Amino acid sequence: MLVEADSLCETLVFKDSLKELETLADFSTLKEALVEADSLCEMLVFKDSLKELEMLADFTALKDVLVEAD
Repeated sequence: MLVEADSLCETLVFKDSLKELETLADFSTLKEALVEADSLCEMLVFKDSLKELEMLADFTALKDVLVEAD
């Protein structure tokens, strides 16, 4: 009976270890997804900044044209 209990205990400990590994794997996947999302966000912010610069350049060109026309 003690041998069975010991074997059962080892099995339960092994299953708990597997669950912990699965949890760590889930966190690794989540971390990778967050890093990818962060990188994507940085790219979008950069693109928005470029669009703002383009708009400013357009307004500068428009201002120059209006000054010349005036």
